[in-house]
Amino acid sequence: HRDLHSFPTRRSSDLYSQQLIDEPWRRLYATLLMLTARYEPAADALNAYITAARDSKRRERILEADAIFRRAEARLIQTARAAAVRLAAYPDNLTLKNRISVATSNHNELLEYNETFWRMMNDKFPSDADIALKYGDILYRRERYQEMLDVYSPLLNGGLSKSDRVVLFHRSAIARDSLGAYGAATFDAESALVLDNRNEAVIRLLANLYRKQNRKDKLRELLPQWIALYKNKLPDEYPADLQAIRKYAAESD
Repeated sequence: HRDLHSFPTRRSSDLYSQQLIDEPWRRLYATLLMLTARYEPAADALNAYITAARDSKRRERILEADAIFRRAEARLIQTARAAAVRLAAYPDNLTLKNRISVATSNHNELLEYNETFWRMMNDKFPSDADIALKYGDILYRRERYQEMLDVYSPLLNGGLSKSDRVVLFHRSAIARDSLGAYGAATFDAESALVLDNRNEAVIRLLANLYRKQNRKDKLRELLPQWIALYKNKLPDEYPADLQAIRKYAAESD
């Protein structure tokens, strides 16, 4: 096979056609590197793949890069779980123990490269909301809440979609709750609820925040929205936390 660089110069239209052909191979190359635990060259390949994109194509490639990371992580988790199930039946099997150990080690390494990759992308494209969302998602999953808030805060004033704003407000509320900033957490949760008043995760979080602050008046206002999600259920069929909140809110002040 001749090296590609040995071919004569082609017209720009030919080069554009070749680029369209090459793009799937670039994705495949990065995917194969990722699935074989070669994370550094995989991250380099994805970096080049995103950086080379036109502005109009960057979001698509960001989503593809995220999917490649997630596919590799899912595969490692699946491998470790399958080996653990078999190990329960064969507790002395060294091969299974080694498989779990390798999968766990690779998973931890992948998480580090995933975080480093999106931080690098966020530094390179500081105004790209899609990249900031991905980086914030990694920080959220790793419970690095203050860092996540620093990444998310500028986005809340930007032109995000309604669903993205709900996610950001909800996660910000969880982060501030964990940091003990109940007032700020309540504001974020209320902001999320304004955007999506049937989101049970948001309602549940907000109810718990009201309870922590002993705001029974706000709980009583919120409860009908939560109960409306179970309009075909009897009260004793409600989730346990909803039943507990109802009982608490009914108590005299």
